[in-house]
Amino acid sequence: MDGVLDFFSRNLVAISTAALSGIASFIATKFADAVYQRWYKRRLVRRMLLHEKKHGKRQAVLILSIGSDIKETVLQDLRARGWLEAKEPEETDIPVFTIHQPEALTSETGQWHAYLDKVKTQVNELREAGINRLHLYARLPVALAVMVGTTLSNAPFMTHVYHHQNGRYEAVGLIAFETTRL
Repeated sequence: MDGVLDFFSRNLVAISTAALSGIASFIATKFADAVYQRWYKRRLVRRMLLHEKKHGKRQAVLILSIGSDIKETVLQDLRARGWLEAKEPEETDIPVFTIHQPEALTSETGQWHAYLDKVKTQVNELREAGINRLHLYARLPVALAVMVGTTLSNAPFMTHVYHHQNGRYEAVGLIAFETTRL
């Protein structure tokens, strides 16, 4: 026992220096990573804004629903925001796309994948049309919403997600390519 105490008393400075050095390097690494992530996110946003400036801001609305159709409430919200002037969405500057399935999904995976395939097809059409900003309104089962979110996270445009709460839609999040934090 005396040997252990003698060892620690002789090497106390070395042990404390090593511990402090480890803690300091951990803090410095986390700080450098946070600075890098912030810089990278700003770089992506800056590049997106430059692209919008060069090519114009091309945006669209995507309405996804299963069960009850939310198209009319979304159109009312878009009119309240001033995005839709006319009564019909086909006559406006911002195109509105709807994927609706009136019947609820069952436990058959084929139904789930068929709906997700429709979403993927629509996302590909939006990509080809040069859309760089998408406004997403959805009423979906949670599992399907996760799969749709994963699909949209690989899309080359920013997706603003809206949630219906207290009788109106609120912007609650942003899905962008390689975005890891909100």
